[in-house]
Amino acid sequence: MKKQTIILSWIAIALSITACIITFLDLDKAQITDDSFIGVMASFIGVIATILVGVQIFNSIETRNSINKLNESFEKKIKEVESNYHKRIGEIQTLNNQLQYDLTELNKKLEQAKEERIANEKITEYYIDRARAIAFVSIQPFSSYVNLHKCLKDVLEMKNPKYISSVLKSMSAVISILERNVKYKKEINLAHMNKSKKLDFNTIKEYPLSNLIKDEYTQCHERLLKVIESIQPNQHI
Repeated sequence: MKKQTIILSWIAIALSITACIITFLDLDKAQITDDSFIGVMASFIGVIATILVGVQIFNSIETRNSINKLNESFEKKIKEVESNYHKRIGEIQTLNNQLQYDLTELNKKLEQAKEERIANEKITEYYIDRARAIAFVSIQPFSSYVNLHKCLKDVLEMKNPKYISSVLKSMSAVISILERNVKYKKEINLAHMNKSKKLDFNTIKEYPLSNLIKDEYTQCHERLLKVIESIQPNQHI
């Protein structure tokens, strides 16, 4: 618009100067006929028409340039919006993946903590049953054997070979005490005798590691059955 204003100003100045020149000329000496007047007027009209057409062309070019600039501006804005959109989508996806990973790790830790808690509870229960078995070994050997059998099931469930071997040795030691008491005809407390009699290999075969101790456990149970068979009938619980 500034360029248009400047051009029109110069045109107005030029026309003003022309009008002044014509006014101050000695028109009496000039021979102006109808044809010459018409020619001058036609020239002015032609100039004015040319100026108007030029202004319209200039306006059209300026308008087109403005539209092109607006289109470029819109395209730039659209590209920026699309770029920001894809960037935000990428950030959201990355954040979602991180959250999924953190959630998976948390579930693993919770599961691990649960397994550790169960294992700790089992080991605590094992030590309690083991302590009870040792406490009763001299006064109620069959009760001690039953408690050791429970300890064996606990360690088989925990899949701890070291504890399994230790429990088996303790069960064998209890049977040795029973065998010695029978040999020397000492009175034996028969509490839980019938229950211990039923604790054959079938009571532990559900555990995968039980097959590793099948022979040893079967021999131990057979020794226990012989002790029970040799106990005098007149002994009471």
